[in-house]
Amino acid sequence: MRDETIAKQLKRSNTNLMIGGIIAVVISCLFLVLTARSNLNEVLGPVTMTAADVIKIQDPSKLFRYYISTKGSRVSGTIWQEGYQRIDRKDNSIKSTSVDSEIQLLQLEDKFVLIKRRLASKDTNIAGAVVSVPRDLYLLSDQLKQDPKIQERLLPLLIDSTRFNWGGYFVLIIFSSMLVCGIILIRKAQTRLSDKLQNPSIKLLQRLGDPRALLPAIEDELSRTDSVYRYSNLWLTKNWLINSQIAGIEIRNITELVWVYPQTTSHSINFIPTGKTHVLIVCDNRGKYTQIHLPSADFTAIIETIHSHAPWAFYGFSEEHKRMWNSKMRSAMISQVEDRRQAMAKEAG
Repeated sequence: MRDETIAKQLKRSNTNLMIGGIIAVVISCLFLVLTARSNLNEVLGPVTMTAADVIKIQDPSKLFRYYISTKGSRVSGTIWQEGYQRIDRKDNSIKSTSVDSEIQLLQLEDKFVLIKRRLASKDTNIAGAVVSVPRDLYLLSDQLKQDPKIQERLLPLLIDSTRFNWGGYFVLIIFSSMLVCGIILIRKAQTRLSDKLQNPSIKLLQRLGDPRALLPAIEDELSRTDSVYRYSNLWLTKNWLINSQIAGIEIRNITELVWVYPQTTSHSINFIPTGKTHVLIVCDNRGKYTQIHLPSADFTAIIETIHSHAPWAFYGFSEEHKRMWNSKMRSAMISQVEDRRQAMAKEAG
């Protein structure tokens, strides 16, 4: 069976589906692997450590379970605040200040460790991510070490209680779902590549008859290049209007056409024109509305050619047709076109 044109379009769309699935799987796997340590720590929850256990930590990056909970003997007041300021550009004055977190000192036996909380507290219990002192707190750490009482007692660690805030669950849910979707897309693409009749675009042909019988007839018309009109991703034969899409193809019998009109939309960003999109709107007797994207606004030849094949349909935009199509009068509009088609068929017969 000759199936060159439709087979090529189906292969293209199924390949796009396969590529999309592979990209989704790769991105989700990569992200899940790279964030696995952080996500699993949040999901597993904090592991209890004594003050002595924390003091023994040399390199937090080597700990698999770095989400810990511990208890100190006493805690200081706020020694540092982290946040941001809103500056008035006119005079560089500070309009407002927002505090995101506060830094305190927690005593563990005879040592001290920096702790980070949303709001400072006198609670000596803390749960958070134990990490090396971040670069932005180096200066604070150096200043604290100048105090003779703290000099040799300050650990190069920070316990950050703001680190885990349901983000791990969010990442796992989003990217696990993305992984599953990617696998499903790959399986669908494999099935459709092995059997084109499994493609939804072909299954829809069942409304017109057996796809196994219709496909050879459609391909036969497409093979007669002298009677086929093609413009960009649109084909028009004696009996069929076909347009290719990213995810497949749409095949309509011309007897299904109800309303066809062009539409050009101008686009802009901050009132600066960025271009135009040109689409041919096709409405059929199933109530389906399709936008066929075209490279230019030269619609005259396309519409004239479609009109010569399906003169019973409505052509051109009008508010009346729009009102009918978008209301309960759509069925009346479709019936009117069908009556015209049958009347023309009788006259021709």
